Amino acid sequence: TFSEAYDIFNSINGLLFTGGAADLNGTVFFNTASFLLHLALQANEDGNYFPVWGTCQGFEIINVVISRDIKILKAFDAENISLALEFSEPGKQSRMFKYAPPDVLRSFETMEITMNNHRFGIEPSSYKE
Repeated sequence: TFSEAYDIFNSINGLLFTGGAADLNGTVFFNTASFLLHLALQANEDGNYFPVWGTCQGFEIINVVISRDIKILKAFDAENISLALEFSEPGKQSRMFKYAPPDVLRSFETMEITMNNHRFGIEPSSYKE
């Protein structure tokens, strides 16, 4: 229930939405994830640092909830493929990569070392400045 989810939210210090292949269209799973994400957004707006991380489908959940549009997800042919990363300048300055050693960043940018197994994703053009 949402009451139980609220109680759990108040006992944790961050959200991790993992990957998977669950249906996101109006399911209990999606509705609960949306509820928790809104609580996290409110906590951050209130000045309480509450990190949220989404991997693969978790990233899709965050984008669908924020955009309020399931159609933001586009079909991608990226199953069982390793790729190099293309960093944006804000990405390089993010908390995750800002202090990474240059050789680590160079490896991510030049070597096909990130595992991708995606049927859906979000086009970079979906984001507004």
